[in-house]
Amino acid sequence: MNEEPGCSFYSIHIANFLASDQRLLPFNPFVYCLNPKMTANYRRSFIGMDKTDPKDAFLLADFARVGRINTQPWRGSQFLALQRLRHRLHIVEATSREKGYFQAEDTAMSKAGNRYLRYYLIEAANSVRHHIPENNYFYHKKFTEVKTHQHKRALALTSRKLIRLIYGLLDKNQLYSQMKVVSTT
Repeated sequence: MNEEPGCSFYSIHIANFLASDQRLLPFNPFVYCLNPKMTANYRRSFIGMDKTDPKDAFLLADFARVGRINTQPWRGSQFLALQRLRHRLHIVEATSREKGYFQAEDTAMSKAGNRYLRYYLIEAANSVRHHIPENNYFYHKKFTEVKTHQHKRALALTSRKLIRLIYGLLDKNQLYSQMKVVSTT
């Protein structure tokens, strides 16, 4: 669990209380969660200092006075909201693992890119499938795989195959022939 640096599970409650207490709000307090190891190391610079509450308060005030605080002020409501979201995410992930992975058959088609280019490529794929047996076989194979949106899905997948073919021919500077690929160089 990622937390704000220096905040332990136990300090969250007191920090949230101090940051939102109605009696302290008129003074606009800044509440910081400090890493206990940092303050313990700072305490070592005061040789022979007893561990009492007033001296601990002095130590923390001096720690802040010399600019050793390197964290942001406590943002309790934001932090707690994030913690709740993380908890909910954990619950959702746990339940999805129990139920297994589900992929819906009826999903939306991605509409990224130029819609005119997409339209004409799909029209070209429809024409190509009538004239090239390999593409016609691929179209019918994809057509029979599903029960809904058969033509639309099969045509979209055939156009994707056509795009790969066109790209390969242009990349290798070749002409298409049904029997073989002819090089133009």
